[in-house]
Amino acid sequence: MAQEEQNPRVNFSRRLRWDLEANSLAEAVARFRAAGRPFLDLTVSNPTRVDLPYPEDWLDALRDPRALAYDPDPRGLRLAREAVAAYYASLGATVHPDRIILTASTSEAYSFLFKLLADPGDEILTPTPSYPLFEFLAGLEHLTTIDYPWDTPDFDRWISTRTRAAILVHPNNPTGRFWRRSQPLPESIPLIADEVFFDYALHPPPNACPSFAARSESLTFTLSGLSKICALPQMKLGWIVVSGPEPDARRAAEQLELIADTYLSASTPIQLAAATRWLPERHRIQAPLLERLLYNSRHTDPVEAGWTGLTSVTTPQSPHDAVALLEACGVLVHPGAFFGLQRTPCAVISLLTRPDIADEAAARLSRFRTATSPPSY
Repeated sequence: MAQEEQNPRVNFSRRLRWDLEANSLAEAVARFRAAGRPFLDLTVSNPTRVDLPYPEDWLDALRDPRALAYDPDPRGLRLAREAVAAYYASLGATVHPDRIILTASTSEAYSFLFKLLADPGDEILTPTPSYPLFEFLAGLEHLTTIDYPWDTPDFDRWISTRTRAAILVHPNNPTGRFWRRSQPLPESIPLIADEVFFDYALHPPPNACPSFAARSESLTFTLSGLSKICALPQMKLGWIVVSGPEPDARRAAEQLELIADTYLSASTPIQLAAATRWLPERHRIQAPLLERLLYNSRHTDPVEAGWTGLTSVTTPQSPHDAVALLEACGVLVHPGAFFGLQRTPCAVISLLTRPDIADEAAARLSRFRTATSPPSY
């Protein structure tokens, strides 16, 4: 095939500096699918693809006639922000609706916060291990990520003159661990607390930190949204809760309103549905989902919360190792290195998987570990 000619006048932003080549694991999965070879997928993260029992009337809330009127509020519809405040009240956190900014997703919330807090060339502290997203979000804002160990005893060690904020994922993804009350928090820089998995406590320790939404010690931004709370990633709605000392929190909320007003990305029908049905009735989908997460967590190392677990039954550290596992026993897992677990011999698996698939995969992995000549599938 002839090489495509490129226009020398067309230059793309240095923000888009990442290698787009598929890794060996993605190529192996593509080969399996092209050949019609079945495999058990323990990497699925989409709750709408795992046969969860969504309520039959779950979409009725989108028929609200108020959605035909366009009356935008940069911070989000008051009714929706009040529903988010009520959600936090159920967690024991008092949040005023005026300190809530609605976004289309938590990813967009991060982009708003990076615009608010940092200039090109500045640094954001990001936890490791973690879901591999922050480098991309920060890079699109011309920012640099500085990894810190998730269980660090001392944030000051990682803070430089260019550090503008620290991200804390609570509970952590993929380890599923809550931040402990005894663990330190950064005081000299703003904290971005990502709590998207907070509702899915499986075996929480007694010293787990509560939600950071009402934290007052320093400027704090708490993120969450419908994607995880209501298992509705396609209904794009996230939010930022601003807390901390006055006047910092007030000024931050005002500036975020200006940023949000530039985009006005939160959908009116989704905001209304979230306020009137999905958030108030979230238990209707969370209950069966929690039951599944608890069941599937039997196949992982101890996990405190979230949708993923670590397993030392198999220990693929790289895409090459995961490819070998896929070829040997027909089970797809994430290698630990994908999440920054280079020094921990483990695989990362989804707890969303259908229970029958999870059971069969666990049996195959157990046989693979003990067999001298594992069978092929």
